Amino acid sequence: MTPMHWLASAESRGISTSETLDGIAALLLAHGDPNCRDANDSTAADHASRQAASLLVRALLSAKDLDTDLHRMSLFAALDAISADMRQRLARIFNFQQLASPEYRYFYKEDMKRSMQAT
Repeated sequence: MTPMHWLASAESRGISTSETLDGIAALLLAHGDPNCRDANDSTAADHASRQAASLLVRALLSAKDLDTDLHRMSLFAALDAISADMRQRLARIFNFQQLASPEYRYFYKEDMKRSMQAT
């Protein structure tokens, strides 16, 4: 089990979502690979899904593969939960330029309002 896999299930062991996100962000910034497979051929995102990790944790682990608005909104929420410095550095690594700028908060909040009105 890699450190990324361990963090993927940290919430199930009572570690807060915020601390889990900080740990995952730190590993990503240290070039940790969330697509690394364990002995059972599972990625950290697979492990997080099996352990019922929060949507925020799963979104951060799958940041490169996000393809729906719901997933993007979850990534925005995950990034909002970590420090501005980490958020900006991760945005550069993932080449999410819109997330590196302060304006992303406006679009995130507008997306959240629209999703709340739709339900």
